[in-house]
Amino acid sequence: MLITKASSKEYKIWTALAVILILLFFSGWFLSKSDLQHELKMASQESKDSFKLISILVKEKLQKRNYKETQDFIVNWGEKSSEIVEIKLLTKNGFQLAYYKSPIITIHKIIETASLTYSYTGLANLTIHRSIDNIYLNQKRIVYQYLAGYFLIATILYLLVYFNLHTYKQKQQLIEESQQRNEALLALKKSESKYRKLIDNLENYYFFYRHDTEGVFSYVSSSITKILGYTQDEFLSHFDSYLTNERINKKVDSFTSKSLEGKQQLPYKISIYHKDCSVRYLEVTETPIFDQNNKVIGVEGFARDITDKYHVEQEKKEQQRLLQSVMNGISDAVMVINSDYSVSMMNSSSQNKMNKSLILDANSPKCYEISHHRSSPCTGKQHPCPLNFVLENKSSISVIHEHIIGDKIRQVELNASPLKDENGKVYAIVESVHDINSLLETQSELNES
Repeated sequence: MLITKASSKEYKIWTALAVILILLFFSGWFLSKSDLQHELKMASQESKDSFKLISILVKEKLQKRNYKETQDFIVNWGEKSSEIVEIKLLTKNGFQLAYYKSPIITIHKIIETASLTYSYTGLANLTIHRSIDNIYLNQKRIVYQYLAGYFLIATILYLLVYFNLHTYKQKQQLIEESQQRNEALLALKKSESKYRKLIDNLENYYFFYRHDTEGVFSYVSSSITKILGYTQDEFLSHFDSYLTNERINKKVDSFTSKSLEGKQQLPYKISIYHKDCSVRYLEVTETPIFDQNNKVIGVEGFARDITDKYHVEQEKKEQQRLLQSVMNGISDAVMVINSDYSVSMMNSSSQNKMNKSLILDANSPKCYEISHHRSSPCTGKQHPCPLNFVLENKSSISVIHEHIIGDKIRQVELNASPLKDENGKVYAIVESVHDINSLLETQSELNES
């Protein structure tokens, strides 16, 4: 609501300023035009008065038939008046009685003409070209001065309005942020009250917490005492010193940073000291807290004690490493093949025989890609699939295949045994590959002898 009001006020002020500047510009333009018309009118009247006087004096000179004196008079008059550009005195038949022309080139001028009778039969035309460039030049200077003043006033008004609105928006933003903080605190208090009973019921398994964008904890559930031994006050006072130096904690900051960016995170593991100095392992799940404007104001999460599970997983990994070492000690190629033909484990002998350029997915290589360098499972009497047989019959099988080993095609014996889950369902097989090429050659030699 505050943002809407601020935007409405800003729009009205800028609109009013634009209207004022437009009215000021056109009023100044109108006044300058009016001033120009007035100056031209005054110059025109002055030109007419001067023209009447010249006409009378020229007529007097011509009545005396003194053309030389008339010429001198016209030239003298033109030279004395800087505004006169040209004076012509011609008879009706075009004969020039007197003439003056100024060397000044003019753009704007007033032309006055009259017919003079200087004897009983003598008629002459008098034409005077008077320059009014000085009026336009003066008007141009006035316009430039007005525009400079206008833009100066416009700049000052713009800056005044801008800083006024900027200050107003800052005040509104502070008010809005204050309201949002109050609303967020109120929402947090309601949420805390609403879920406190649920949290307390889960105290044997989880503890809940909340912290702001600076990482300062504002809440931790009392169930932390049963899990880590610390009281709520102890943890809130020294929460930054409980993490161990184990490698598992290296990425904690990156997970929290992503939550503060508003991203939902998968659970991650950390190790932390128990009050008795033992190490406990926790699985942490965090979600960002948003205010009404979808701005992240903190993180809330819950931690589950997985110490026993973690040790079991580590033991399994160690067993797997030991199993891998045992498998690597077997000279025959050995693979654990899942029901989808993917190989989850293989010994070094299998890896050495594998052509990596033929594997479509390095994270999930298929058995037929490794052994036969093909893109589809084995089929037919020549290459019966041991996996399909074991999955269907739940028993071991031994078959003869031709495998590509290096650049040669070798006869090999495949021995496949089922791997079953706790319900007796076959989910994979263990397959060993033994090269029988030498044995077949020996048998062939014995048969020949």
